[in-house]
Amino acid sequence: MTTSLGTRAVLIAAAALALGCSPGSSGSSSTGTAAAGRAGAATSAPGRARGFDESALLELGKLAVPGFELVAPAKETVMGTVTAVYRSVSENAEGVRAGATVVVGDCLPGACRKMDKAAWRNARSELYEQLTMPRIHADNPNVEWDFDETIVEGKKAVVVYVLSLVKTPRERDDALRASTASMHSLSVSYNDGQRQLRVGVYGQGGKSAASVEELRQLFPRQEMLGAARVLAAAFLKRF
Repeated sequence: MTTSLGTRAVLIAAAALALGCSPGSSGSSSTGTAAAGRAGAATSAPGRARGFDESALLELGKLAVPGFELVAPAKETVMGTVTAVYRSVSENAEGVRAGATVVVGDCLPGACRKMDKAAWRNARSELYEQLTMPRIHADNPNVEWDFDETIVEGKKAVVVYVLSLVKTPRERDDALRASTASMHSLSVSYNDGQRQLRVGVYGQGGKSAASVEELRQLFPRQEMLGAARVLAAAFLKRF
């Protein structure tokens, strides 16, 4: 499963989640989520409607959530959003903890789509595959995408689930095992047209998965959704 996100990954995850998905990494599960590096650490564009006051937004990026530890609190705004990284206090039966990247703030251009799973499914090829999903997974004919809806704090949110595992044989050294790239993440997203929230959840710890079924068992989808809903509820109470 994945290792913890480092501080350097926070801004990368911010833009990836703003587009609706967590980025994957070779040899491990998704860490939540490359476009932020291109966007830069800029605040909201002048004249654009702000969903949150900047100081209040920075405080929101340090929100304490029961059952989770705040691994990397928000330190700056990026295009009117902040990013905070969490990890569940307890492990599941497989020794996996829920890692989570939370992006909250102004609606970014093109990111605040209608709260309807069909609208998000239609944006898949344009946003997810081309901009945030690693090519090795985008080209995987067996990649599993699923779009659903859930209610959190009385608000309808969109759930995006991604599961992909690709084994690449090493051609030059038969003594080495094939490398494995995996991506296993779930995000819960909400926006009201002005403010947005994105919670991306992925697994940390546990053994390495050698198959798609092992990925499912190590961190079941319902457990991922449960963790995402707890975090989303804590933030949506501030909306």
